[in-house]
Amino acid sequence: MNPGRFVNGDFVLTDDQRNGLNFRFAPEPNGPLHIGHVKTFRTNFNCAVDNDGLMILRFDDTNPETASALYCCDAEEMLQWLGYDIGDFLTTFTSDYFEELLEYARTMIKSGLAYVCHEDSVGSAAASPWRDRPIEENIREFERMIDRAYPKGQAVLRLRYEDKHFKDPVAYRIKQGTHFKTKDKWVVYPTYDFSHPIVDSLETIAVSICTSEFAHHRDLYNWIQDRLDLPLVPQQEQPRLAIENVLLSKRKLISLHSRGLLRDMADPRLATLAGLRSRGIPPSAIQKFVAQGFREFSHLLDITRRELLPGAKAYKMVLDPLCCQVINYSDLKKHNGNPQEPLIKPYFFISGLDFVDEDTPEGSPSRFLSRNRPASLFGLPYRITVRNVERRDGKVQALAVTLTPNKKSSHIRSLVWVPDPCSATLVYVNQVFKGSDQEPAPLLYAPVFVEPEFFSPVKTGRRFIYGQTFRAVNIGYVTVSNRSRRHDILLNVTCFLKHKREYLKKILKCFTDMP
Repeated sequence: MNPGRFVNGDFVLTDDQRNGLNFRFAPEPNGPLHIGHVKTFRTNFNCAVDNDGLMILRFDDTNPETASALYCCDAEEMLQWLGYDIGDFLTTFTSDYFEELLEYARTMIKSGLAYVCHEDSVGSAAASPWRDRPIEENIREFERMIDRAYPKGQAVLRLRYEDKHFKDPVAYRIKQGTHFKTKDKWVVYPTYDFSHPIVDSLETIAVSICTSEFAHHRDLYNWIQDRLDLPLVPQQEQPRLAIENVLLSKRKLISLHSRGLLRDMADPRLATLAGLRSRGIPPSAIQKFVAQGFREFSHLLDITRRELLPGAKAYKMVLDPLCCQVINYSDLKKHNGNPQEPLIKPYFFISGLDFVDEDTPEGSPSRFLSRNRPASLFGLPYRITVRNVERRDGKVQALAVTLTPNKKSSHIRSLVWVPDPCSATLVYVNQVFKGSDQEPAPLLYAPVFVEPEFFSPVKTGRRFIYGQTFRAVNIGYVTVSNRSRRHDILLNVTCFLKHKREYLKKILKCFTDMP
């Protein structure tokens, strides 16, 4: 059976005959969707669209101990945020088929293809001592499992199947906990290996597209469908999305959260879809990153810059704020007939990164402001010249400056400045997970001054809406954190501009591990 093939990352059907043109995305609702899920989802979705088929969102809720309605809602929300209309999908749950799956399990037992075992695991050398028990006894023991005669771990239903990868894999096991959909109706639950091929067939899936770690499950998948005389569904694998130093394992993410190392699954350091949204990565950038087959997070940030450039409104913001007192402000105001040109107040703030506390002759190639080198002001027709430097304990505290009509020069730097500023906190987000424990890099914080106009469109608390991403002039793109409050604005660094390495190092030195 020819299932089709991947061509430049897109899956192309090649069979002339199909049992159906349905495609499915089947996440287990035991953790958040991450960027790796987007690759699998869009492959199936594009196949459905290209072949006028039905897209099925199927939640594989076969483990009541880990499956949660919360993760189902999260998945639906994230898919809608990516731009998909889930109203066009058929949403199903594996639990919708629990009755049918039980009947198929009974069929396997009656055909001598499954048996009840009282060991959790079967060694690679020795066979289960219950492998050859009579069919009638297996039927009776399976019904006892269903009727709650055995506690967890004391009985499983195994398939009488063996290959180089599997030896009598488990088809049903006893689980504890209340299922979020079926409540306490069941205590036995099918495994993914048993339910997956059956439900795929029942939903007339055209091709079971999965990731490459399931390649060795293919023979078992086909065997179950064949032995139950179900319509055969071909399986095709594609490589998982792997990004260097980025953690995508749901199990590890949940472990980190339980240890208190993550605030939640929307932590902006994560490559969960909720985390990427919190950071301000737009859905279009995620889609293009996955479609183009990139595997480095830096490529996602490059795409993000291009996607945000046309629409992100620019505001002035300064790191390491340095006060500049305009000592000739009265003369400016007196002699300038245009009341809009003088600054609102006789002082303003620049970034301390833009001032070099050393004597540097005018005309030198460096573009930083210094005692003997002037600069221009961004958006204003003034040149700024330092007249005096105020220090405290050896650190520059303020500058006394004069402003004069600007003479354009390619050798002077245009400084970002903020009058009458408001304060906020910039949060540096590093998505790198390193070490054997793969712990996240700490969030780092830096105080910033922003122009007052920045706050007018910001919604915080319950009024906060995602997508509030802005361009901080000469810094980068920032997104309002959902942890912000009306008088405590946190701004996640979505991505910096393409700074020179030395200047980026200066920016990062402004951040500390305390907010």
